[in-house]
Amino acid sequence: MKIAFPDQIKEMDRRCALEYGIPEIRLMENAGRSLYSETLKYIEKRGIYTEKLTVSVVCGRGNNGGDGFVAARYFINGGIKTNIFICGEESGIKGASAYENYSILKNMGAELTSISNENIDRISEILSTSDIIIDAILGTGLNSEISGIYEKIITCINRCKNAVKISADIPSGINGENGRIMGTAVNADMTVVMAILKAGNIMYPGKDFCGEIIMADIGVPEKLIQDMKIKIFETEKSLVKDFFPKRKSDTNKGTYGRIGIIGGCEGMTGAGIMASRAALRTGAGLVYNIVPEGISDIYEYTSLETVTVPVKCENLWLSAGCVKNILEFCQKLDVIVVGPGMGTNEETEDFLYDFLTEIGNIKDAFKKILVLDADALNIVSRNTEILREVNIPTILTPHPGEMARLCGTSVREVQSDRISCARYFSKEFEKTVVLKGAATVTALPDGFVYINPTGNPGMSTGGSGDVLCGIIASMAANGNFELAAPCGAYLHGLAGDIAAEKYGEYGMIAGDIIESLPKAIISIMD
Repeated sequence: MKIAFPDQIKEMDRRCALEYGIPEIRLMENAGRSLYSETLKYIEKRGIYTEKLTVSVVCGRGNNGGDGFVAARYFINGGIKTNIFICGEESGIKGASAYENYSILKNMGAELTSISNENIDRISEILSTSDIIIDAILGTGLNSEISGIYEKIITCINRCKNAVKISADIPSGINGENGRIMGTAVNADMTVVMAILKAGNIMYPGKDFCGEIIMADIGVPEKLIQDMKIKIFETEKSLVKDFFPKRKSDTNKGTYGRIGIIGGCEGMTGAGIMASRAALRTGAGLVYNIVPEGISDIYEYTSLETVTVPVKCENLWLSAGCVKNILEFCQKLDVIVVGPGMGTNEETEDFLYDFLTEIGNIKDAFKKILVLDADALNIVSRNTEILREVNIPTILTPHPGEMARLCGTSVREVQSDRISCARYFSKEFEKTVVLKGAATVTALPDGFVYINPTGNPGMSTGGSGDVLCGIIASMAANGNFELAAPCGAYLHGLAGDIAAEKYGEYGMIAGDIIESLPKAIISIMD
C-alpha cells in the first residue's frame, strides 16, 4: 500500500484540478461525505443508534476544517443534532473551498461557534455531553508545535472519555510526515484517511493515535496516484508470498541457500544460535555457525541442525588472524551474516575491518549477500567510511541505538524521523538499511522505503533482533535480496503476533518467535 508525504498530497490536489478537471471543492465534498458515512458505519457496528444522537464537529480554518463543514452538513440533513465549532475567528478561514462550505452552513441557518479563550469552558461542557466528536481541526501539513486555542480544544476533546472520536485524515496534532506528536494530539477511535495513507498515519507514535484506520475513496484518479511515483509503501502479504512458492519435488538442501553466520565470543553464543535457528525455520537449506574454536562446543551441543565451523583463534573471540580462513570458507556461501554475539574489542574490530576490506575479492563475490548485524554495526559506527569499501550487496539491521551510533546522533533524533534517517544512511552508503522497532523501516539505496505493519510490544525481548537477522538471511538466499529485508521484517512481526496469541505479550521470548515461523509462513502461503 502506498504512503504519501504532505507535499505529495498538495501536488496531488493541484494535479487533480489542472490535469483532470477535478476541482478542490469536489474532493472536499467527497471527503466530508465519507467522514459522515464512515462515522455512521462505525457507530452502527457498536450498537449506537442515531436517535437522540449528538454530534460535535470541531473544525480548523483550513481544508481539514472544510471537510468538517461538509460532514456537518450531512449530519444536519440526516436529522442528527449537530454542534459546529471553529478554532478562532470565522474571518480567518483559509481557502475558497473551505469558505464556500462554511457559507453553505450559514445559509442553511446552522449555528457555528468560534472557539475562544472566553468560551472554551462552555464548549468543553458541550463536548462532554456529545456522543460523537468529529476532529477536523488540523491536517497532514502540520509542522510546528501546537499552542493556544488549538492546544486547549484538543485537550478538551481528549478529556471526553465517553464520546466516540473520529478524525478527518489524521488526528489533529500529528505531523503527517513522520508521525511525531506536535505537543499534543487528538486520541481518535477511528481515522478516516482520504485517498492514500500518509506517513503520519503509519509511523509511531502517530499510528497509536489514529485508532482504527478506514480508507476513503474521494475521487482521486488511480492513474494520478500511479504517476506520482511514490516510493514509500506499507509492506503487504502479497509481496511476502512471492518468497514462498510451492517447492518442487526434485530439490535438495543446496537448492535453498547456504548461509554462514560469523560471530560469537565468550558469554554471547546465544545470538548466533538464535539467528541460525531462525534461518532454518524460514526455509534455508544449510546454515553454518562460523565461530571461535574455543566456544564451538556450545554451538555443537545447542544447535543440532546447523553445521559448526570452528575457527582457530588465540582467544575466545575473532581476530585479524582469522580473516583468511573465514574468507576462504565464505566462497561456498550465498549469504554471509556478520555480527551476532561477536563482541566489540580491539582485536575483533581489526578482524571486521580486514574482513570488510577483503570480502569483495573472494570468488564470485558479486553473487553473494552480506548482512551486518549487532556488534558488527557497533564496530562499523566507529568508522562508517569502511562501508564504502564493501562492494557486494549489503543489508544493515540496526536498532535505534545502533542507528544513532552509525549516524553520530541521538536515539531521540533517530526516532523523531525514522524514515528520513534510514533513507539518508541508505542512500549515502548505498546499502539497504533495516531500522528495527515499531513499524520497522527498510530503506533501499534507490530511495524506496517499506514500512512494516506487523508485530507487537511483546517482541521487545532479548534475541528478537537476532531472529530477524536470520529470517532476512534466509529470505535473501531464496529471492530478491532487497525485498528480503522488508519481507523478512513482515514475517518476523507476523510470527511475533502468532506467538503473542499463544503466550501473551508479557510471556513471549525470542525462541517463541522462531517456533512460530512455520505457522506464519503457512498463513502467508494460503
